[in-house]
Amino acid sequence: MNPDKIKFLCNYPGCTKHFKDNHHLKVHQRKHTGEKPFTCDYQGCKRRFSQKNNLKTHQRIHKGERPYECEVCHKTFRQPTNLNAHRKRIHEPFLLW
Repeated sequence: MNPDKIKFLCNYPGCTKHFKDNHHLKVHQRKHTGEKPFTCDYQGCKRRFSQKNNLKTHQRIHKGERPYECEVCHKTFRQPTNLNAHRKRIHEPFLLW
């Protein structure tokens, strides 16, 4: 990384991570502190998350949302990483390049 662009360094003992903006530093520091400021507000669910995006992904369970669809077999997934893993595991072995 260009030293001129490094402005925000993690001050946690032993951590050498650095970031170009304060927001990403604060998100990173939650790994050290264990802070989880985002709470699921669905009835009976008290799950907490360090990142807002992880909360949104979790809430798809409650909403029944599965927005990522396999174009081959039409199976649906809550996360794009699960769709990509499915493609590789199920469909790539059968593709002829």
